[in-house]
Amino acid sequence: MLSMAGRICLIKSVLSSLPVYYMSSFLMPKGVCNLLTSIQRRFLWSGVAKQKKICKVQWRFVVKARKEGGLGLGSLMSKNISMLFKWIWRLNLPDHALWKQVTTHFYSPTFENGIPKLHGHISPFWKDVLSILDPNSVIGLVLRENIKFKIGDGSSILFWSDVWIGSNALRSIFPKLYQISTFRNGLVNGMGQWVNDQWRWNLVWRRKLLSYEEQQYHHLLSMLEPTIIRQGKDDKLIWSCNSDGSFSVKSCCTLIDNTSSATDKVFEANVWIKGAPPKVQVFLWLAVQDKVSTRAFLHQRTVLSATQASCVFCSSNLETSEHLFIHCNFSRSVWMKVLDWWGIQCCLPRTIDLLLLQWPEMVHGKFQRSAWRLISSSTIWGIWLLRNKIVFEEGTINLFDCFFTILHRVAIWLHSQDSNFNYTGNDLLRSSDGIKLWCNKKS
Repeated sequence: MLSMAGRICLIKSVLSSLPVYYMSSFLMPKGVCNLLTSIQRRFLWSGVAKQKKICKVQWRFVVKARKEGGLGLGSLMSKNISMLFKWIWRLNLPDHALWKQVTTHFYSPTFENGIPKLHGHISPFWKDVLSILDPNSVIGLVLRENIKFKIGDGSSILFWSDVWIGSNALRSIFPKLYQISTFRNGLVNGMGQWVNDQWRWNLVWRRKLLSYEEQQYHHLLSMLEPTIIRQGKDDKLIWSCNSDGSFSVKSCCTLIDNTSSATDKVFEANVWIKGAPPKVQVFLWLAVQDKVSTRAFLHQRTVLSATQASCVFCSSNLETSEHLFIHCNFSRSVWMKVLDWWGIQCCLPRTIDLLLLQWPEMVHGKFQRSAWRLISSSTIWGIWLLRNKIVFEEGTINLFDCFFTILHRVAIWLHSQDSNFNYTGNDLLRSSDGIKLWCNKKS
């Protein structure tokens, strides 16, 4: 049976990719989107599309980007909206594609801050595309807010309506001045002139400004002063979610997913540790959220009774993730043995999140920290495997065997990263000098 990491890979490469052509051309009905999402969710947690099992983490957290605390799956809804928004973005670009010529001929679009307004009888396709920018929806507002202009010669930017200075259109910052402006739909290059190779602003009003309007006008001029108009250079539409200003479906999906589930990250540690197998990384992601199938977790889901929820190792405390991996006497002994093996003395943090966050700071150097992160991952994974061996195979608690398998696993992981790492588990068992020597050679 596929591990959870394998199922994540299949969801990304197959289940999320099959409807891509449809999603790039049509707005997906909510019923279809919910059905496809339920298939993804069931496959992720059970391995079968038609079988229900315990969903350990809410889907709105699962779809978020990894750096935001999710698995990076992305929601189908966000992909659908992002692909449709790409048509709007491409309509703004200065190329002469055939589809754009046809659209321009039939609808004579006019633009305001990169948002097209089509005229005439609009096709169902363009109705779907334009509906995602509904200013009354949260997602529509977020998409609009991330469209900006980089000023060139100012020949294609509306002075009052486009976002080209600051983070809002000038007409929303200075509504009174906008109302009395003679050229409300004027372009930037029409609001001034060149004098001795220097740009001078020249705003024209329908009447004389009142005293408070004079103050606003001076404020406006102070905002405009740093702006540099570049003759002969085209204005550029900017997507503020990318550092280079270009639009990408991926960045748009991330923006929508983070907006739709605008909650704080539930943990701070980096669980995506380089060198650790994907299934271990996913397990750490579950562990820091206390979503591993411990007895306490199964008791919360009414799978086990309260009398069956005690720790496998000590039988005296509730088997939560934090107790099982940190606070249990046996687990603490494992961590102390690891720390003593490296030559460090310290107290263990209270939570798994803090443990993974603070663990790399115990050593110095890039490669020592990299190896030290792998050791913490191997320790948590080793404790879990021993726990399962006791539960399902009637295994016994053995501190030495657990410690040796942790080091043996670390040796394999480091060798897979660097073929020049030739130390075995037995070598590491004798001393940690092998890893330290390898780290010093790498740095």
